Amino acid sequence: MGKTNNIFKSKKLKYGSFAVVFIAVTVALVIALNLIVSFLDRKYDWRFDLTENQLYSLSEATDETLKTALGDKYSDFDITITFCAARDLFEYYDTSNNEINKYYSSVRDIAEEYAQLYDGTNGRGKVTVRYVDITRDPAEANRLKQQAQLTTINWNNIIIQNTSNTEYYRVLGFDACYFRDEDTNNLYAFQAENKITAAIIQCVSAEKITVAFTTGHGESHGSRLEELFQLSTMNVVAIDLDNQDIPPEVKIIVISDPKYDFTYGAIHKLTRFMADKGTYNSLMVFVNADTPDLPNLRDYLQSWDLDYLPNHKITDENASLKQTDSIATLVGTYVSGENGNTAGYSICRTAAEAGLKSVFPNATALNPKLGGYGAGTASVSVYSSSDSIATYHDDEGKEVTEKGSFPLLAISVEHTYGNDSFNYNSNKYQYVMLCGSTEFASNEFLKNSYGNESIMYAVNRAMATDRVTLNIRAKVFKEYALTLESGAAKKLTILITAALPAIIVIIGIAVFFRRRHL
Repeated sequence: MGKTNNIFKSKKLKYGSFAVVFIAVTVALVIALNLIVSFLDRKYDWRFDLTENQLYSLSEATDETLKTALGDKYSDFDITITFCAARDLFEYYDTSNNEINKYYSSVRDIAEEYAQLYDGTNGRGKVTVRYVDITRDPAEANRLKQQAQLTTINWNNIIIQNTSNTEYYRVLGFDACYFRDEDTNNLYAFQAENKITAAIIQCVSAEKITVAFTTGHGESHGSRLEELFQLSTMNVVAIDLDNQDIPPEVKIIVISDPKYDFTYGAIHKLTRFMADKGTYNSLMVFVNADTPDLPNLRDYLQSWDLDYLPNHKITDENASLKQTDSIATLVGTYVSGENGNTAGYSICRTAAEAGLKSVFPNATALNPKLGGYGAGTASVSVYSSSDSIATYHDDEGKEVTEKGSFPLLAISVEHTYGNDSFNYNSNKYQYVMLCGSTEFASNEFLKNSYGNESIMYAVNRAMATDRVTLNIRAKVFKEYALTLESGAAKKLTILITAALPAIIVIIGIAVFFRRRHL
């Protein structure tokens, strides 16, 4: 009995028991902490942005910009951001991009940051992020497509809408949330915060842009073209540049099928309109094979590295619309995805991916100066096929034919930086679009069975977007910035939940055996 009592009183058992209890309590605490953190993460969607310049977190400039731009509407705005896929699919889509980790899910995560900050409390408005699996819910996909005037809808679309007035919307693509170096074509900065904030301001402000169709030069256009502008929440007016000044609310001017040239005074007004760097205005011009030589108008277009060749009618026996029985109703050829960094490709991309034909009746050849030094950078969106024929008369009146691929639709874009009383270095764009067919925008072909409608919606969105100057700087990627991707996060979790307890267990065992020899 005495020996038994001595055993229970021995230092070996006493210190050994303390070691075992210490190990057990430590392991239990680590497991409990892991369970608590996991529960809170699932409930509150905790994220920790460990990048040096907080790439994936909202900056203070975002909230300051929204306060300044929205004014009284800051406290009660209601915005819905819709992603057209299930939430967990974006990690899968990330695997298809070799340029940067979390290419798609980073945009999703920054959108959810808006929803966390702007939850309708503390005097702020509300942002709701929703996910629609368009493959499993075609009815909702079709509703979204109609609301956003999209010819097709896919998982790459991000639709930002005024919840109470869905006619005010913006459609972003994931590629718009990144900056790409013009020389190397490599991604170098993240600008999702800029794009989403600008879209929120535009949807909340609900300010309609005014489009002015010129008159007085024999112009004509179809009612469907006006309707497309109105569906894009734009007002439509007429203006005679020879006799009227351009109202300040006009942001886009359309010249369609002019038969007589513009006076120097009219061109001067147009020049001042496009030179206004405070409003970032844009211009559309539609000509055709019957449009005469209009020197003043052509001189202005050439200042943007765009031009048309008067009376160069294009025909094509193979690439023409068969229903019309006319080889002059051309089916255009879209530029390839290799030109993905150009404005020309961006406006035809949706139509090209959907396999929609763009039709150019009675078209004339364009003559853009690619790589020139005009006011903007010109790029082609649609060409005729390589078998098409251009027919015209030379200076002696002889008929001449040329075979080849001719530009049918081109766009010139000027990139500038906005800078007003509260904004700094925000990216701004002005556009001049030249189309070689006036009937391209006719009632017959501006419908969703053709790519014409898709292209016009894309041009409308481009010319109507980015009018809000932002004091939000794009966040440049740095090689030495610390980012926690899924693999790294798993390793860190294993380190915390397994390696650390293992070290404690080893120390405890060492203490236990050492005490046995005391």
